[in-house]
Amino acid sequence: MKWWGLLIVGIWCWGGILLASCPQGPDPNASYRLTNSFLGDERALAVTAEGEPTMGKAGTEARQLWKFVPAGNGYFHLTNEVLGPARSLEVRSGNQNEAFMGKTGDYATQLWKITPEKDGYIRLSCSLMGAGRSLDTFSDGENKPFMGRTGNYTGQYWKLTKVTK
Repeated sequence: MKWWGLLIVGIWCWGGILLASCPQGPDPNASYRLTNSFLGDERALAVTAEGEPTMGKAGTEARQLWKFVPAGNGYFHLTNEVLGPARSLEVRSGNQNEAFMGKTGDYATQLWKITPEKDGYIRLSCSLMGAGRSLDTFSDGENKPFMGRTGNYTGQYWKLTKVTK
């Protein structure tokens, strides 16, 4: 199939990653830096020394490198290079819908779906909360990640940058 045939069936090619209805998604062997439109390329999703998700100053250190591990049905576990595959990005349902690094398992709170958005960005939602909530960052000084109501919020537009070592 020619490249224009891919466009006709609605598959986006973005940053070398086929998204939308492509079952393979991001390369499971690669590491990615996640930044959002709100904070720009200067801040990236990371884990603290205590293993909690945060938005840190962008760099190449392992605490900011994430893997997308296929979990079936178009979902992924997001694991961090520092914590390894035993911990995955997860959300607590409740008032703040906070993100944390939970013990990896077949939990709807840590199964992530990638949805292509405009200008090469993606949206991340978890199986439990569905498309009505998306990974976002608070606008305070810490910019901690949480699951916000899905909308046209720049904190919900994420960019995956493949990192080569």
